Amino acid sequence: YDLGHLLPIVDGLDEGAVHRKRIEDFVSEALERHPGMSLIVSTREKHFNESRRSQRLEAFKPAQVQPLDEQGQDDLISYRVKEEQRGEFKVQLAVVTAGAPELKESPFLLTLLTNLFNQEGSLPRDRTELYERQVRSALKLFFSSREAATVAKLGLNYEDLAAVQDRSFEFLRTLAFVCHSNLKLRDF
Repeated sequence: YDLGHLLPIVDGLDEGAVHRKRIEDFVSEALERHPGMSLIVSTREKHFNESRRSQRLEAFKPAQVQPLDEQGQDDLISYRVKEEQRGEFKVQLAVVTAGAPELKESPFLLTLLTNLFNQEGSLPRDRTELYERQVRSALKLFFSSREAATVAKLGLNYEDLAAVQDRSFEFLRTLAFVCHSNLKLRDF
């Protein structure tokens, strides 16, 4: 950080729900304490505008990620999918995005799709399956790079990685449900 080679990113500021103002104040104070610091904060435009009207996040310059046009989609696919597999990828992509064009217009979602295709050779049927498969892929990568002792510290049996990954997935699914519900019991 002191060398200026660290770029903190706060993603999904609007997902802070009732704590959003506290998070915004923390981020703003960090910028005041470290005047040369660069920081990226992502949030939905509606919430950014609300914060600005409340005189928060005033130090930030807004930028908006634009949907990819066809050329942008082709460029991303060309960069991320091997040439000999692009035809199959585009066939599957046309089927998946027929009713959901935002899957190919969003740089983030299209990148997730290319990741899954490169790893598994097929695309998900819909957004829900996309997220599920991406989380499972991330868990597989996480646990495959850990030592047995580290996994044991988590109270898990390294010998059965598939069960560990499934248990972790179910935990994350439950956590996501709780975080996105409107329960008044939230204290995080």
